[in-house]
Amino acid sequence: MKSCRGICHRFSAPSHVNGGLGLYSTGHKRCNVCEIYLKTEEQECPCCNNQLRNRPRNSRYKEKFRKYVQEVNT
Repeated sequence: MKSCRGICHRFSAPSHVNGGLGLYSTGHKRCNVCEIYLKTEEQECPCCNNQLRNRPRNSRYKEKFRKYVQEVNT
């Protein structure tokens, strides 16, 4: 079982940014094991080596994220 070693807190993100669009829209990723958002280009958590989430899980936030991505790409 993977566990948090506390290293990830050096990369932690502020709690709210970008007017409610979430941290994913600013390039942050979430580690489910450490329960923290990280600002990193890596696909794995530097602390526990768990795969990081790049997109929201909640359907309401998924829709907001999709709209944001479409606006940025056009």
